[in-house]
Amino acid sequence: MFVTYIWRLVIQARFAKGLIVLFFLTICAIISAKTYYVAPPKATPAGNDRNAGSIEAPWLTWEYAFSQLSAGDTLLIRGGTYQPSEVRWGARLNSKSGTADNEIVIMGYPGETAILDCQNINVTSPTLGLFIANSNHVYFNRVSQN
Repeated sequence: MFVTYIWRLVIQARFAKGLIVLFFLTICAIISAKTYYVAPPKATPAGNDRNAGSIEAPWLTWEYAFSQLSAGDTLLIRGGTYQPSEVRWGARLNSKSGTADNEIVIMGYPGETAILDCQNINVTSPTLGLFIANSNHVYFNRVSQN
């Protein structure tokens, strides 16, 4: 009986330690998650890929912004029309993944319309508007391609 009681205490202690570790890992993931911004060149403030990606100094291209994202990050794309940064596709999201608990979120800025204009891509090979490959747990909302 006493051995059973001690064994239950050991299991409970391991479970509690596991919960504490899980709690700290969750807090670290939340703290490391960032929100970034993209804005067209005629916006105020204007987008530039040399900027920090903040609302005060947004990036310019979707593709550059995609390359900077990590699990848990959010990208808000300000309203306007964006031109492709490549000749074969409008923007490429390649090998960027969130997790089930920390998705990468890419969305249009609330109340604004963000459009990736791919109508002027002029090459003989197949073209793509938004090219997504080898990426999981990425959530898109309120963005359009033309």
